[in-house]
Amino acid sequence: MLGERLAKVAGILLAYPDLRIQIEGHTDNVGGAEYNQQLSEHRANSVREFLITQGVSPANIIARGFGMTQAVASNATVAGRQLNRRVDLVVSGEAIGTMATPAQLPSNPMQKMSTATGNAGQTPTLPAGTVNPQPQTPPPVPQKSPDSPPQ
Repeated sequence: MLGERLAKVAGILLAYPDLRIQIEGHTDNVGGAEYNQQLSEHRANSVREFLITQGVSPANIIARGFGMTQAVASNATVAGRQLNRRVDLVVSGEAIGTMATPAQLPSNPMQKMSTATGNAGQTPTLPAGTVNPQPQTPPPVPQKSPDSPPQ
């Protein structure tokens, strides 16, 4: 399943060659700092190598390990440690789709996706729907007339 999702990420990067991706590996606090730094680098490099095998240019990919320095949850609980064992994908580059007006531009041009492993060493999974290269237009809101009965 992860391979399929990362293959989709690769497809997007191939379709939009101006996009750049930074792969950020993270760990929980179990083990020493040096071990966790190496583990986080290994996680990030594994994703990088997969994307390269899918045809993505190595020049468009940076892999970095952060060890246990950027926790997103408490390491005091099993659930928190699980959330901290992750790989984040930070995508940057030219906007995809139609031109946006300044009011429509995001305040943060860097988009971040996160994955989390179930246990140390297990393969991470991306949340469904995380990657969507096409801008989405929300469905129109039905207009009620003032005389319409409440539903």
